[in-house]
Amino acid sequence: MLKYDAWEDEKLPVIEVHSQKKHEVIREYLKDYIRIVGTRSHHRNSLNLTLIDGFAGGGLYTKDDGSIHLGSPLLLIKTIEEMQFEINQERLFNLNANFIFIEKNKKILEFLRKNIINQGYKNKIDNQIYLLDGEFETHNHDVIDFILKRPDRAHRCIFLLDQYGYKEVRIKQLRKIFASLPKAEVILTFAVDWMLDNLSDSNISDSILKGFDLDLNASDLIRTKKMHKSWRMHLQSDVYKRIASDSGASYWTNFFIKSPKDNKSYWLLHLSMHPEARNAMLELHWKLRNHFHHEGSAGFFMLGYDPKKVSDPGQSFIFSPRDRDLTHNALLKQIPTIIPIDGISLKNLYINYCNESTATYDIFKGSIQELHKFKEIEVFTPSSRKKRGNTISDDDSICRMHQLIIDYRNPKK
Repeated sequence: MLKYDAWEDEKLPVIEVHSQKKHEVIREYLKDYIRIVGTRSHHRNSLNLTLIDGFAGGGLYTKDDGSIHLGSPLLLIKTIEEMQFEINQERLFNLNANFIFIEKNKKILEFLRKNIINQGYKNKIDNQIYLLDGEFETHNHDVIDFILKRPDRAHRCIFLLDQYGYKEVRIKQLRKIFASLPKAEVILTFAVDWMLDNLSDSNISDSILKGFDLDLNASDLIRTKKMHKSWRMHLQSDVYKRIASDSGASYWTNFFIKSPKDNKSYWLLHLSMHPEARNAMLELHWKLRNHFHHEGSAGFFMLGYDPKKVSDPGQSFIFSPRDRDLTHNALLKQIPTIIPIDGISLKNLYINYCNESTATYDIFKGSIQELHKFKEIEVFTPSSRKKRGNTISDDDSICRMHQLIIDYRNPKK
């Protein structure tokens, strides 16, 4: 993890390469988000968006070569400016973004203020840019209330919660966000290997889990750690599934990034209420193919590692062309086994299983088309007509070969 003491003395810490890559993901995802949500309809001429950085830091770093690297607060501001310019080259559009930067260290917060002013944003402080002193958890309720009072119904917002470990963002705070703001998205870092390495004594471990509000039994985790060779992957799966299910989010992705300095992995978790948001983040990782990876095999169920069922603890999945081929081939085998007996639409089949896979919607649809081409499955239009061509629409029904087609949207007909 980075040493942030330098900011207290108004000096710049050196940022590691893997953290630079994390910032690249955040920047590119924000760009894609604005393109998808803000500009996909030509009737829309504005977008209200609130960006929250719950662990803002001092705003600037240096790289190994001595050059300046923008921290996440300035990265968010600059990206919004860039997208405003990009869209306005084609049409008039108002990207109305507010920024909330939270930092618990007062000296670091003041250093961030200076850096924001030096970058030319003095007039936006306390207008569009809000600097809050204190813990994220202390301010979360007021932040949610601020977003709800904005003059639009959607209340679109992205919470960047790049915590310094694994205990500073409790599960109940995530639940509060998604219960109050259905269009919210959360990007959360979680130092999973540091947490697992600290699981030794039951009392201490229970304190760690309760502090994070994680509903897991420390004794069970410690027992698994002692009994299984591949305990790390097993426990990572347990912790990940618990965070995802308890967060209140409906869709999630989980990417590993390993710090070469510590030789430990932490997670970049993306949580949302909409499958389109999950798919956009997933597509970004396939496009960037940087330091992030998954642990497990290709296809579906790669995140449900079970040592009783899997002899091979899995491979490192790095979003390479080879991994794309492996994913496609795995889906060709798995898709026919998960189609309900009465059929299901293409879109709903993907939605039902997308959290279990690194397959984007396009990869999944390509596998469906190939299965249909070679008559491994049957496809029917919404009006129950059998499809002959290879073009498949979202609402088309996917059925097992030779099974009776039932209109599951209107079961009484």
